[in-house]
Amino acid sequence: MTTLLIIDDEPRQVRSLANVIRRLRPDFTIREAFDGMTGWRMLETEHVDAVITDIRMPGMDGIELVKQISERMPHIKMMLLTGYGEFHYARDALRHGVLDYLVKPVGLQEIRHMLELIERALAKEADLAFKSSVYRDYWFQQLLSGQLTPQMESDVERLLPAGGEAMALVVRALQPDDCSAQIREELERQFNDRLQGLHASVPFLLRSSSREWAGLILMQPSPSAGQLARIHQNVRLSLERCEDRFGLRLAAGISDRKELSVPHIQQAHEEARVALRHRFYYAGEPVIPFGKTSSFVHTASAAWYGKDEPLLRAIRASDWKTVSETVHDIFRNISQPPFPDPELLKTDMIHFVMSIGMRLKGMLPDAAISRGEQEIKRKIASSGDVQALRYAVKETLMRWLDEAGDWSRNKSAALVRQCLEFLESRYMEDISLDSMARQLRLSPSYCSNMFKQVTGTSFSDYLMRLRIAKAREMLLQTDDKICDIARRTGFRDAAYFNKVFKRETGLTPNTFRQLAGSVNTV
Repeated sequence: MTTLLIIDDEPRQVRSLANVIRRLRPDFTIREAFDGMTGWRMLETEHVDAVITDIRMPGMDGIELVKQISERMPHIKMMLLTGYGEFHYARDALRHGVLDYLVKPVGLQEIRHMLELIERALAKEADLAFKSSVYRDYWFQQLLSGQLTPQMESDVERLLPAGGEAMALVVRALQPDDCSAQIREELERQFNDRLQGLHASVPFLLRSSSREWAGLILMQPSPSAGQLARIHQNVRLSLERCEDRFGLRLAAGISDRKELSVPHIQQAHEEARVALRHRFYYAGEPVIPFGKTSSFVHTASAAWYGKDEPLLRAIRASDWKTVSETVHDIFRNISQPPFPDPELLKTDMIHFVMSIGMRLKGMLPDAAISRGEQEIKRKIASSGDVQALRYAVKETLMRWLDEAGDWSRNKSAALVRQCLEFLESRYMEDISLDSMARQLRLSPSYCSNMFKQVTGTSFSDYLMRLRIAKAREMLLQTDDKICDIARRTGFRDAAYFNKVFKRETGLTPNTFRQLAGSVNTV
C-alpha cells in the first residue's frame, strides 16, 4: 500500500489531482495538505511514501520543503508542481532528489507519467533494501518475533516484492553442530540453485535459535499444484545434500502458500513452526508441509488408559512378550492423528512410567527404581521423535522386568510381593498392617520389618503413596467428582484426602486436575 501526500495552497487543485490519482491507482492512500507547514507536520507524524508539492506556497514553500525532506526523510519520493517562469526553481530542486517536475495545468498523460516514476523509484528502493542482508534481516527478525510497530510494518510492506506468493520455511538441525554459519550458507545456496528453474527463491535464512533457521520461499508468479510439489521435493533434496556434506540430520516445516503481506507472513511462519513440531511423529520425512498437520490435542493419558495393570502383571510374571505388546499398543494409539503435543506427551509419559516404578517397590531394589526413573527422565526429555520415545519407555520397562525376575528369587522379596499384591487388590478398603499380616499368616512385627527391609519404606507410607497414585490416575482419566475419587481410593474423609494429596504432590486435587485439562472439580 503506497501513501501519497499532495501539498498545494489551492484546495481545488489538490482535490482535483487527488480524484484523478484515486481513479488511476485505487490502491493508493491519498493524503492532502494546503500549505507547506501543515504538510511537514503530517510527514513528521504519519507514514508517507511519496510527496507531490507545489513550489509557491505561503510560509514554507515547496523548495524549502523538499530540502527538509531530502535531509531528514530521504526515503520519501518527491515530485514538484510548477507554473511558467519557475523552471529555474524546479531545476534547482532536482539536486535535492526530486524525481521530476510537472508544469501546471497538468494533463492526464503527465499524471500517469508521474505515478509511473514514483512506482519505479519505490520498487527500485524496495528491491535494493530486500537484497541488503543487514537491513532486510533486521526487519524480518522483528516481523517473525511479533515486535513490529505500525511504522515498521509499513517499512516491511515496502520491502516485499509485488505480486506472487510465499511460503514460510523453518529448518532445524536435529543435533548440535559448531558450523551453523556454514550450514546456513550452504542451505541458501542449495535452495536457490534448485528452485531457480521453478521461479522460486529463498532470499534469506534467519537464525531463530542455536539450531533453527527461518526464511521465506518467494514464488513469482504463483505456482501450479505440480510446481508446488516440485518445490517441496527440491527443498527435501537440498536438505539431503547439506546432510551429506555436514554429517548431520535436518528437518523442515513448510507453511501453506500465502499472499505477500505482513499478517500473512506472520501466519505462515507460525504454520511452518507447527509443521516442524509434527516431525516428532513423522520421523522418516525430512520435510513436513503444514497441510499434512492437525491441531495438537492437550492430553496424552488416554493412550495408556487401563494399560498400567497389564504392564505390572507382566513385569511381575517376567512376561516380556506382554510388556512388548502393551508398549506397542500404547504407541500405536499415540501415533494416530490428532497427535498429542510432543512436550505434553513427554511429561505425561514420565509420570506414567514413574507411577509404574513406584508400584514395583518390593519387587525391585530401591537403587534399580531410582536409577530407572532418572534414566527415563533424561531419555524421554531428549527423545527427538516418537520412535525414540517408544524405545526409551520399552527399554526401561524391560530392564525392570529383568531385575524383578532376579529379585523375586529372594525369599523375603517373594513374601513382600504377596504383600504388594494384597495392597493392589485391597487399597480401596479400610486395611491395616494387622489385616494384611493375618491374610498372609505372618506376625505384624515380622511383616512390618520385612516390608520395610525389602521396599525401603513403611507399610503405611507405601499404602498412602499407592492410594495417591491411584487417585492421580482417576483425576487424569475420569471426570468423577473428587469426593468420589477420595472414597474409591480408601480415604473416608475428603478433607484429609485433599491434605495428603497436596503433601505428596505439591498440588491440591482441584489444581492438579485443572492443570491436566479436566473440569470436574466438585
